Amino acid sequence: MTNLAAMKKTKTAIVSYHNTYPFLLGLEGTSIADQIELIKVAPSLCSEMFINGSADIALVPVGGLESLPEHEVFSDFCIGADGPVYTVTLMANSAMENWTTVYLDTDSQTSVKLAKFILNEKGMNVRFIKGLPDMTYLPKDAAVLMIGDKVFENESAFMFKYDLAEMWKDMLGLPFVFAVWVKKNHVSQEFCDAFNESLAFGVSNISTLRNKKLSTKLDLQTYLQEHISFNLDHSKRMAMELFLQRTNQKVLAV
Repeated sequence: MTNLAAMKKTKTAIVSYHNTYPFLLGLEGTSIADQIELIKVAPSLCSEMFINGSADIALVPVGGLESLPEHEVFSDFCIGADGPVYTVTLMANSAMENWTTVYLDTDSQTSVKLAKFILNEKGMNVRFIKGLPDMTYLPKDAAVLMIGDKVFENESAFMFKYDLAEMWKDMLGLPFVFAVWVKKNHVSQEFCDAFNESLAFGVSNISTLRNKKLSTKLDLQTYLQEHISFNLDHSKRMAMELFLQRTNQKVLAV
């Protein structure tokens, strides 16, 4: 019976960064915990697991929505920002106008496409290289797209830091959505409602999370409350659609 019950759990892929702590608080601390199998991975792997069928629900990068099979964006919650997000950045030891090369953190398709969009809008003609370099030998005319917790660990090594969510809002006057919750068609509406309630519980109880320093400049509570915006409201849905249009993608099942 135990094995059968475990098989029936809804496999749920979630990003293993600090910005998902409120989601984890809800999913692990409410009754939904008995119904799901949580799998914590990098953003790109969330999409991969959803595509290959090893996840029924996943928190996926918006930039990869077009590559997903049958799916629905079902939750009222997301990983977004309405201003500086802090952890999706272009960092370098020279100002942007001096760059000839940008190394790309490939953990998130969304961040890569956002970086390319912003640099293109600014008329930058740079060479993109997939993967992060050895920071010790980073050329003066090179920048690094870095996302997630890696930013906390490496930001002190750079003289210049450009926040991509802030640049997007300065350009278009809209918030930005980095990741959304998607589900397979077989996942019931009743389950989705309970899942959404659990996320709401976590987001509304951020203040109960144990605070800690993430870097010399930032602590967890400040990061979650001032830099991450979790509600997938109308303005964020508009921003998501605009981003997909501007990056020549088709909006699927939103």
